[in-house]
Amino acid sequence: MLYAGNSERMRRIAKRDPNDYDLKDPEKMVLGYDKMIDFAKKYRLPSIVINTEKFDLDKTTKICESLVSKVQYLDRDETIQFCNIVNSRLKQSNKEPYSKYFKYLLFLFHLYYNKYN
Repeated sequence: MLYAGNSERMRRIAKRDPNDYDLKDPEKMVLGYDKMIDFAKKYRLPSIVINTEKFDLDKTTKICESLVSKVQYLDRDETIQFCNIVNSRLKQSNKEPYSKYFKYLLFLFHLYYNKYN
């Protein structure tokens, strides 16, 4: 799950289309990420929550592609375990520069994959 705070979301929408209706809709200003995260946990849906505020589209895409390419080798339970590990680590490393952050995600995958396979 990719997310950003309200001001960043609105900035991105305005950059894409200054006349977008979402910029005038007060309901769009309410963050709904907690509900999505709770839903994923409740139904054991594998997901990784990534704050994209400090990343541009290219960096965000590289992170997502890398994670998806690695997780495809895991079964459902392994994927859920991996996602839980990454999510807990991301909470601790959100302030790291992009290159360290990206390398850290890959490092976590290799540790996890080698441990369980």
